[in-house]
Amino acid sequence: MTVTKSGFILSYLKYNDVSAIVKIFERENGIESYFIKNIYLRQNKKKSYLSPLMGIDFTASESQKGLPQITKISVSDSTKELEYSIINNAQMMLAAEFIAKVIPYGEPNGIVYDLLSEYCKNLSQNNALAFYLYKIIKYLGYGFDFSDAVYFDTKNGIFTNESSTFTLGEELSQIIRSIDDFSFLNMGLKNTHRKKIIDILMDYCGHHIADFTSPKSLEILRQIL
Repeated sequence: MTVTKSGFILSYLKYNDVSAIVKIFERENGIESYFIKNIYLRQNKKKSYLSPLMGIDFTASESQKGLPQITKISVSDSTKELEYSIINNAQMMLAAEFIAKVIPYGEPNGIVYDLLSEYCKNLSQNNALAFYLYKIIKYLGYGFDFSDAVYFDTKNGIFTNESSTFTLGEELSQIIRSIDDFSFLNMGLKNTHRKKIIDILMDYCGHHIADFTSPKSLEILRQIL
């Protein structure tokens, strides 16, 4: 039996030099694993498809032993027009690793899938990564509590008038206040602020999402931004 599906590649592992095991986030089935035979053969031009958050359309055949096997693969419209650069690749790597950490294996999540699709369409926007990471965090039930108070508490996700170890300064607190608004996508930010906000989101997840640890790709992104 064969089925045709679409999804985003989250990670991949080389197997026996020429093949790979791929973890894919699908709209209908959530995160699933597949086997791709001979993808690393020299003459196989599709090995470049194995990239974090690459959107793919694929055909898979069920296997009585082991993982289902991908027999046909192509780049989907969701990422076909993306400009691949060092910065974009690093951001997509972080987003893919983040999804793998917060979405349970095999659990459908159409809303997060749609947010990822939107993120890919808006990747060229200055602050797309932080904006959509927050949107996913909010959907998972851990959105910030916005108020008119001055300082943002990075541990509890609230605004307060009392400064503490976990509160930001007024300037960065004001930036965080805008993170849930579409105007944040193109807000002019210093790279230091952009990196700090992503760090804040990852630390916040560590306080609120069970077993969450910062993605390994976070350090790569810090060095590139």
